[in-house]
Amino acid sequence: MEVQTAGRLSRSISVLVATLGAVGVARAAADVGPPKQDLNGVLHYAVTSSYQASAPNDLRVLLPKQAGVGQRRFLYVLPVEPGTQAAFGDPVDTVRALGVVDAFQLILVVPAFSITPWYGDHPTDPAVRQESYFLNDIVPAVELLYPESPGQPGAPRRLLLGFSKSGTGAMSLILRHGKSFDAAAAWDAPLNQPQLLSGLLMAAVFGTQANYDLYAIPKLLPLHAAEHTGAARLWLGGYSSQGAWRNDMIAAHDTMAALGMSHAWVDGPQRAHRWDSGWLEAAVTFLHQVAPPTAPDAGGAAGTDSGAPGDAAPDSPVDAPLSQDSGIGGGSGSGGSGGSAAPTDSDGCTCHVPGGGRVSLTGTWVALAGALMLEGRRRRHPRREPVG
Repeated sequence: MEVQTAGRLSRSISVLVATLGAVGVARAAADVGPPKQDLNGVLHYAVTSSYQASAPNDLRVLLPKQAGVGQRRFLYVLPVEPGTQAAFGDPVDTVRALGVVDAFQLILVVPAFSITPWYGDHPTDPAVRQESYFLNDIVPAVELLYPESPGQPGAPRRLLLGFSKSGTGAMSLILRHGKSFDAAAAWDAPLNQPQLLSGLLMAAVFGTQANYDLYAIPKLLPLHAAEHTGAARLWLGGYSSQGAWRNDMIAAHDTMAALGMSHAWVDGPQRAHRWDSGWLEAAVTFLHQVAPPTAPDAGGAAGTDSGAPGDAAPDSPVDAPLSQDSGIGGGSGSGGSGGSAAPTDSDGCTCHVPGGGRVSLTGTWVALAGALMLEGRRRRHPRREPVG
């Protein structure tokens, strides 16, 4: 993809995302370089992190042309391939073509990973910690780069979306860290795999069966069923074939129904195992409906607890959260939940969205981040297809 530097934002300045290990030893800070804007208006940040073996990794962000009213809403679309490979289509191109970023006033965020992403942390290799990378580096950095404003005050809403491997990742993230995310959508995903699968590079991420047990959806569902009995926050849909992965989706749906977990379930039609096969729009629409922004004059910001991304259970390898000193998120209280198309929906669910982890920016970067938001929202560069 041809990339152009975004004018005066091209100077070499870094964002330092500092986190603290679970044993209290500071690790090397992650570095998020200045943005470069491509011909389609997508911003690219080069991210270097000790949680990822090869560096840098591309972080892609697409802003709506006009700022929304109420809280910021970040749509975290989780990739299924390492880097920016696109054998199954490109998630950024698919979301951009659908127009949902502007229609729903979402901030699209697509991270990249050094090896095939399964959204777990390796038990012994510190350079393969995909969950920690996402929770402790990506989420805090993005939300500090795009902070709250008078028109969009308070804690943001965080939405997860994935399919296949990343659908499993979206489900494991919201089940393991339910207070950190508002809603998740997954389709055509291996959600009923209690054992490490051979041939799909799972062992490279999870290492051992004992570690995988901490992430396996069949084990997580009964542990967290009680957290999903109000309005539906989970969407399951889609399949490409009976074995890969319709049987898994049906099994997950049946388990969730038996456990009394509220969720939206859409079985079919059969579509290709790709981002652009037709499932993404319905998934994003569900996320938009169940996690609407709370307007500044309609009861304040969405609910949040004081925890940070990475507030994992004690037996999880995720880094312990830090005290919040960056101003990410902020505020507390409870926000309303919107209507859902899911037949299992009920009123009264409060979604909690905690603040971010410890993030520090240089003073220049703070000014640049603010300028970037204004530039992106008020006078967006025309989108045109790259040549050649």
